[in-house]
Amino acid sequence: MWASTLFDEVVQLGYRGAYSTFTGALRRYEVRPYCEPCHASQGRDRAVIEHPPGEDVQFDWVELPDPPAGWGIGGHAHLLVGALAHSSRWRAVLAESEDFPHLV
Repeated sequence: MWASTLFDEVVQLGYRGAYSTFTGALRRYEVRPYCEPCHASQGRDRAVIEHPPGEDVQFDWVELPDPPAGWGIGGHAHLLVGALAHSSRWRAVLAESEDFPHLV
C-alpha cells in the first residue's frame, strides 16, 4: 500500500500530523514489509548525471487545496514551480488554473 493512501485514511480517522511526520514514523518503526526489488539496488553504484549551470530546469504544478482567502485565488491555488537542476534554486508563482495560458 502506498504511504499516501494510508495517510489519507488516517487523516479521515482524525490524524492531524504532517505527511512528512507520518512517513518518518513508518520508516522509524519499520512497519513496511520487506521489498526485494527495493533492497536489491542498495549498495550498487548509481549513475551521476551532470547538470551544467543554466542547461536544465524542471517545471511542476502543485495544487494547494483551501488556500487563505486573502490570496484571492478561490478554492484551489495552483503553484507553478521552476527548479534549476544544477543549483537546486527554485522560483514559484501562484495561478488560478493549470491551463496553457497560465503556464505561458
